[in-house]
Amino acid sequence: MNGAGTMNRNVVVTPPAGGWQVGTYVVNISTKSGTCGNSQDYYIHISDGNRPGVTVPNTTICYTGSGIVTATVPLPAVYVGAVNTSYLQTFPGKYDFTLISKPAGAANPVYESDNLRTFTSTSTTISNLDKQESMCSG
Repeated sequence: MNGAGTMNRNVVVTPPAGGWQVGTYVVNISTKSGTCGNSQDYYIHISDGNRPGVTVPNTTICYTGSGIVTATVPLPAVYVGAVNTSYLQTFPGKYDFTLISKPAGAANPVYESDNLRTFTSTSTTISNLDKQESMCSG
């Protein structure tokens, strides 16, 4: 590692014995000045190249015309352990959602907390849905 004394750090990581294998490797960098310190994990992920693209399906939720609705949204297939036991293990990956539009006068949606939207989650909820954009049928 170089860059001591600055906020910039460059790290050269040497492959483990036998070379890089499919899996997730954790690199921890600790910094300390006097009694104050910080520790940060970084992840090197070696993919098997056979994972499908990650997408969240379009989900239609019907609003009954009054009150507040909560939607359950399915998330992509869980990848942890799909190839070997180190595949994405301890990686704190999560899904984030960005509001693109909402009906006029609608409240802001409320998303589940980060720890309930991880790569190991199979679904998530979005609540505080209180207006409809168009009529639903069925």
